[in-house]
Amino acid sequence: MIIEEVAKKLKIDPEKLLRESLLKWFEDELAKTNAEIAELLIKYKVNSPSELEVKIKKGQVPEHPAWEDLIILEELIETKKRLEEGLAIVQKS
Repeated sequence: MIIEEVAKKLKIDPEKLLRESLLKWFEDELAKTNAEIAELLIKYKVNSPSELEVKIKKGQVPEHPAWEDLIILEELIETKKRLEEGLAIVQKS
């Protein structure tokens, strides 16, 4: 496996390399996801998907692309939850 090969070259424990690699990956993905969430919240001046939905229904923002952005925002929030759960697993190990 590539982890063992790289760890051998670096003269570090393969488990340590794997754990630190996973931590870094989760942290990077969370940072990207959080940035995308923040961008959409700022774009519509809201604090949550439900606030954006209210603004759309009241006609305070154009339906297009707001409905699409709402779907994206909800998906990003779900992705964030999964990433946080994965990160917690790695951190406990």
